[in-house]
Amino acid sequence: MPAPMRHNPIACTKIPGQYRENRRKSEIFRNGGWTPWSSWAQCSTSCGIGFQVRQRTCSNPAPRFGGRVCVGQSREERFCNENSPCPVPIFWSSWGSWSKCSADCGGGVHSRQRNCENGNSCPGCAQEFRICNSEACPEVRRNTPWTPWMTVNITQGGARQEQRFRYTCRAQLSDPHELQFGRKKTETRFCPNDGSAACETDSLVDDLMRSGKTPARVISGGWTPWGMWSTCSRDCELGFRSRRRTCSNPEPRNGGQPCMGSAMDFQDCNPQPCPGEEPPHLRDAPENSHDFGCFLYNVPCRKGLKGVVLSI
Repeated sequence: MPAPMRHNPIACTKIPGQYRENRRKSEIFRNGGWTPWSSWAQCSTSCGIGFQVRQRTCSNPAPRFGGRVCVGQSREERFCNENSPCPVPIFWSSWGSWSKCSADCGGGVHSRQRNCENGNSCPGCAQEFRICNSEACPEVRRNTPWTPWMTVNITQGGARQEQRFRYTCRAQLSDPHELQFGRKKTETRFCPNDGSAACETDSLVDDLMRSGKTPARVISGGWTPWGMWSTCSRDCELGFRSRRRTCSNPEPRNGGQPCMGSAMDFQDCNPQPCPGEEPPHLRDAPENSHDFGCFLYNVPCRKGLKGVVLSI
């Protein structure tokens, strides 16, 4: 009996029928299988709701020779940072309208505002100010009537000094009823007692009055040094002369005290009789005195009459 033949793969492949059989065995179909899921990717947002994904592939194994493909999704998504809300953005709202100017003229202020949304830490200011109506106001003046003439000083010779006053207010204001500053105007005149000449009117003198509303440093007035004596009003028979000073060293301001005393000083002069004439105080004089209305001017009794010499 002959020995059995051993299987020879090479020889077998040379046989057409056997080759086809071996090929079919090596090409058996294979169904696909999923790989494990990858890790979840980073969330799409750092705060607030986002999403993240993970993936897998149908390669464990891959389908071959007509095998079934993997069933299911190769990509999964899910929400993330659901409990990590983003900070609310803080920002300024738009500026509002400008408010009404605080003054109609002379420079006022108005403002506008904005709000810090979603907080109170916005950089910058919530209110803005701006100068408005800076054009000068029309000047407003008001004068009081003059007071009657009032005697303020009399010399021994009888000449008198009279003054009258009026008050002037002047300011640049939108409302004329809000005048705050005033000046006192003083007019002075000098009247010889004998009526030999008309009263001589001096120039006006302004004294600043007390301030109304505006706070400022209070300055009290001070007298300037006395000026030179004027020429005597008469060459003989007792005239008078005067000298002046002003309350401007400094001027009283903002409610400061005015200067105390008179701005004029008078002095008798040239009391000697005129050549060839009797002294005026003996001419047609009463027995013992002359009354000039405000001061009693006493003179000696005439020679040969009894009486008392009274002091001035």
